[in-house]
Amino acid sequence: MAANMRVLREKAMATGTCQTLHFTMNFPPAQGWDYHVHNGVVTSPGWALPNGITYWSIGINPVFKKDGRVYSDCGATTPISGLVVLRNPRGERDTVNVLSSGMILVQ
Repeated sequence: MAANMRVLREKAMATGTCQTLHFTMNFPPAQGWDYHVHNGVVTSPGWALPNGITYWSIGINPVFKKDGRVYSDCGATTPISGLVVLRNPRGERDTVNVLSSGMILVQ
């Protein structure tokens, strides 16, 4: 997930176009994706998490803009930050931190 976010950030900076990542389980329904690129319409790529892995997106559906920062939408002017918490069936957790600067950390 963190690597996918980093690629979207690089794409936004290289192309000058916003790259939006949505966390929506089983959307579109026929795909069964857990998170996907959504730039106006749902487009590929989309990714499903491994079986048994669940997540919570806390305060973020990141939009990466050409300055490399993260925003709430393409028209926003104030960068945001947030977390995505991943959990396996044993209850162990990993956290993907998305900082307003665009830096993505895994803890």
